[in-house]
Amino acid sequence: MTNNTFIFTIAYNCGLIVKKCLESYHKFHNSPIHIFGTKSDLELLDKHENNIYIDISDDQVIKDAYTRGHLGTAHVWANVINKDYGDYNKIIQIDSD
Repeated sequence: MTNNTFIFTIAYNCGLIVKKCLESYHKFHNSPIHIFGTKSDLELLDKHENNIYIDISDDQVIKDAYTRGHLGTAHVWANVINKDYGDYNKIIQIDSD
């Protein structure tokens, strides 16, 4: 993967599922992956040099949106599309659930 690709997954309320996903991801890929979740979600994950943690514990808009299904995912995607997390031309979401 080139460094102009933003790869991410969402661990909100599913840290243990994302943990297994990341084990597989790191086995086959050597690219950074951004992981969105609360502090308690992120604490469930194994540390890895390619993990970039984005703590959404204080983002009440996203947390409230998740109470209404996939609206939370839509908010994360909107932030990613708006390039809130860097300068990139391609986006890949790894959906582990």
